[in-house]
Amino acid sequence: GQGWDVDAVPDADTAWRRLADRRPHLVLSDVMMPGRDGITFLKELRADESTARLPVVLLTARAGTESAVDGLSQGADDYIVKPFQPAELVARIRVHLELSWFRETLIADGERETDQLRTALDTRTTLSQAVGLTMAAFQCDADTAFEKLVTYSQHRNVKLREIASDIVDNFTAESAGRAAN
Repeated sequence: GQGWDVDAVPDADTAWRRLADRRPHLVLSDVMMPGRDGITFLKELRADESTARLPVVLLTARAGTESAVDGLSQGADDYIVKPFQPAELVARIRVHLELSWFRETLIADGERETDQLRTALDTRTTLSQAVGLTMAAFQCDADTAFEKLVTYSQHRNVKLREIASDIVDNFTAESAGRAAN
């Protein structure tokens, strides 16, 4: 009734095969299952880069704080003791899906901002190099060199970072040519 696409599997081996085919938004695993137990499966999920951030909720018949602490300390996002109320399970799954979505959104935003900052730093570095080369070529101060670059950029209708990049690239090529001779 939640609109979730649920894929039930009998054991960890089958789960890994399914994970190779499609990536779920959450793993709900029993601690006690045929073959490898849920804690071992959880450790494997956390060790694999492609599934390390996947929310994992463990179900168990083992009550007690020690069991819950063990499951959570191994990397489970939640630990639910059987018998449980279906409404509670649905609510917890919903919370973990939302938290996962927020986490992935924050990570993507952070990566995008990092890329933007890296581009800005590269542009600034290139522009600083171009200003230095222009200062040397025209025997002028930094402000005058920067104004010359801006004016040239405006007259050519080319972005300043492209002009700066061309200047640095040409200087680098000329330096390499002189070094080869």
